[in-house]
Amino acid sequence: MGNRERDRKENLFTTPQYTTAEEIKKIRTQLKLTQKEFASLINCSKPTVERWERSKTVITGPVVFILSMLEKYPEYVKEIRIPERTTLLRLWYMYKQKVCTIIDVDEMNQRVKITNFTNSVIMRAFGAEEHPDYSAYVEFLESRCFPRSRDKIKLVLRDLELPFYDPELFEQDERKNGRQSSKGNQLKWENKGIWYKADYTGYEGLAEYMISHLLRQSSLSEEEYVLYDLETIKYKTSIYKGAKSKNFLEDGRLLPLNGCLKLFLEKVFINRFL
Repeated sequence: MGNRERDRKENLFTTPQYTTAEEIKKIRTQLKLTQKEFASLINCSKPTVERWERSKTVITGPVVFILSMLEKYPEYVKEIRIPERTTLLRLWYMYKQKVCTIIDVDEMNQRVKITNFTNSVIMRAFGAEEHPDYSAYVEFLESRCFPRSRDKIKLVLRDLELPFYDPELFEQDERKNGRQSSKGNQLKWENKGIWYKADYTGYEGLAEYMISHLLRQSSLSEEEYVLYDLETIKYKTSIYKGAKSKNFLEDGRLLPLNGCLKLFLEKVFINRFL
């Protein structure tokens, strides 16, 4: 009995030991995905997929298990695929890096369409409601995104030049000129494929800039991280320090490397200076 057979007997699972270029291409083709789409699905870069499909040797690592699961449960790809955008406004309701609900809003006709990506009712934007109407959407804005009781609300309203609290007015004001807000501590806008992020505590933009330019000097490809540049953001009469980047959600995936390093630098900054 060979060593490979002895090792397999000692394994706890029947996961294949390796895969091949032919196998990867076959499964990708069966899923009807381009190399770029397949890379987005398994959260790697397109050059990595290209390298795998040209490989003359066997391929090992986590991709072997991923391929096994995709071959057995191909319908899962449809379950997590982001729907085509048909409205001007799209909101992402998230828990950390997990997309829970996508909310598409047609304000002209006051219609709302949601797509849930979790079975947990508690984690969904509208709970058990599968077809919320426009009034439910407005209520959602107040209760989940910008509550009336939010700390320092008067200062926020003053900075946004809003005369009084109104969740719909706030949400509309945040996306003028093609800009869109997203949930979180930083004010964020998207305009023509560029995301602008204003500092909230005073150093986030610098941290994003430092991290991304450090990653730029690494062996990672540009598709494996988000590159940020420092930016002065003018919004009405207010001026914010911050950063800008390309639209990192355009292909439907999040790139986590920046975030992990950013959290580390934030802790260093807080412990050293605050």
